[in-house]
Parts: sequence; structure tokens; C-alpha cells
Amino acid sequence: MVESLPKTAVVVVGAGASAGASHLTSPVANDWRPPVVRQLFNWTNASADHFRNHSGADLIRGAFPELANGDEPDLESRLLELSRDPYYSRPFVDVPMFLRDLLLDCGRRCLPGGPETYATLVGRLLQTGHDVAFVSLNYDNMLEQAVWGFQRDRRNRGLDGYVSENPLVVKVHGSVDWFWFYPRHDQNPEKFLDTMAEWNRTNRRPEGQLLVYRSQHSVTAPEEHFLDVRDGRYVIVGGGGGSRNPAWAYPALTAPLAGKTRERIIAPRYHLEALQKLQHRNTKYAFIGTNGYDEHVLQMLGEHCSPAINLALVTQTTMSEAEAAATRIVDGMRTGQRDGELGARTSIWHEGFREWLRSPAFEKFLELPSPNESIRV
Repeated sequence: MVESLPKTAVVVVGAGASAGASHLTSPVANDWRPPVVRQLFNWTNASADHFRNHSGADLIRGAFPELANGDEPDLESRLLELSRDPYYSRPFVDVPMFLRDLLLDCGRRCLPGGPETYATLVGRLLQTGHDVAFVSLNYDNMLEQAVWGFQRDRRNRGLDGYVSENPLVVKVHGSVDWFWFYPRHDQNPEKFLDTMAEWNRTNRRPEGQLLVYRSQHSVTAPEEHFLDVRDGRYVIVGGGGGSRNPAWAYPALTAPLAGKTRERIIAPRYHLEALQKLQHRNTKYAFIGTNGYDEHVLQMLGEHCSPAINLALVTQTTMSEAEAAATRIVDGMRTGQRDGELGARTSIWHEGFREWLRSPAFEKFLELPSPNESIRV
């Protein structure tokens, strides 16, 4: 007897996927479109209030005078330098808070009805019988909005909900919904943030200090907890400790953006293990809206991928830029292979996320077989 196994796919989404997220047929509020990395510190209608609320991020912005001329500095490497500069260490504490609030706000206002592109991607993969692992390089929660739209009860399971069923959602760099929490020993928020300024950002925080909060309500504890904002600072109140013994909270985002390593991956280890388990029976990968510079993630994927894969790259760039990105992705994954050998049959779509979903290229990707698609029992 032959039993069909589910098809599998690993889909990696980067900042370009969220910047290109849209309704398939209706307009998008472009003033609130989530920014890609090079746009994060531009002064816009979307970012203005958040710069005012997080003065440290505004001071960091002042370290890039070329922004005033409309130029694009190398934000990633320059932010890494500033994070290590003792003069800027205290202002830099505001950067993850600024990024969290800006991206959460953009996600709500850009597509009030939800991102149809992500929903179409999730829906078609599930509809065609795929077991899927989404690997998100983003902080925003657009992908989760789409997944939770199909499986609403998952949003109430905290960190477990990301990998409790198909599809898996692995957010390697953290999320706007994720926070580190710290017992509150002092009522002075500035002392807490001074402590955060002294924290070595290359160190991984204990997973037991990671909680998920959506809107005002915690979904990770049996008691009710609330995330309150006081003077621009996040405070967890309620639950067993009660409001008399709240805890400080700090966004769980990998920042600065450059210099990321395997040790700085925020996703819990059991999320990564769930991804690796699916990878062992998968040969089909799609990379959407990423340029292939996240070498630590590519190496991690390469360690557990098959020696021969089908790889689809979806960008909105020139063909030459897309080809260069595809080369970086394959080379990055190859470094994780035990013998350094990786055969990749690559297809490139450089006309945008939405257009790919409406193209024969997407249907062809869905139809690609996975290894051992049937098994004799």
C-alpha cells in the first residue's frame, strides 16, 4: 500500500516581503508601508511621533547627517558601531523600543484589513497539502496575522502557538509581540534603562524571560497580565505579583541589525528544532523579500537541508541584483553543509511579491515534489 506524505516547503520572508505586502486588488496606505532597513531612520509621517516618544532613537538618527540630504547611509554597520560606542550606549537603548512601536503601528495602519499577500501565500500552501515552516527575518507580525486568521486559537498559546501545528512560524530575530521581562526592583525607569545600556548585546537572554504580549493582554500565563506603557517605558502588571510588584519589559528584537550571529538568534531553541525536523524531509525553499545577507540564518538552514534543493527567490529588484542575491543565498546555505556541497535548482522572480502570487511561477512552485513523496507501508 502506498501512503502519500504531505508536501513540504520552507519559506523565508524578509523585510521586502512586508514592504511589498498588499491587498491583491485594493490600494494600500503607502504612507504607512513598513520600511525596509535603509528607510528605518527616515523622518516620515509614520515615524515622527515615535521619534518624539523615543528621544534616544532621535539622537541616534542625528548621527546620520546624510539622511537630511535624502542619501542612504550604511545603516546596519553604522548602527553596530554606535551600539558599541560608550557615548551612544544609553541613547541606543531606545532603538529597539522605537523599532517595535514603528513597525507595529505601520502594520496596523498600512493594511487595516490584513495583508492579503501573506494570507494568499499561507492559504494556498495549506490548501495544496503542504507542511510548511515559515522562517521570518522580520520583527513585524504581518505573517502571524495571516496564519492566525486561518487558525485563530493559535494566538492564545503564546510562544507554543508558533510551532504547535502546521504551519510553523519561526521568528529568528524576535517580534513586536515579544518581550524580555525583568523583576522590578526599583520604581525608577531610568535606572532600569541604565542597566540595559550596560547589557552586552551579543549575549543571548535566558528563554525563561521571554514572553508574548498581544495588544494589552498576555497570552502566555494562566493569570491575566497586562503590558502597560508608562512614560514611554513598558511595564508588565497583574498576575501573581499584582500591580504592586510589576516587572519591567523590554522588546525582544535583535538590534543592532548588523553583526548578527547564531548566538543572537532570539527564537526559542525548540522552535529551531521544529524547523530542523521539517527540513530533514524537505527540498523546496522560497526566499521572499530578502537579499541574502543574513549569513548566520543561511548557514543554520544549510546544516539541515538536503544536498539538492529547489529554490525560488522572489524580489522586486533588477534581474542582476536578484541573481546576486540568489548566489549569496546558495553560497550561504552551502557553508552550513557538512561537505560543502549543495546542488540548487534556482528560479528567480524579480517583479514583486504580489505579482509572483498571481503568476504561473507560483503555481509551479506549489507543484514541485518533495522527497519521498510516497512511502510503502
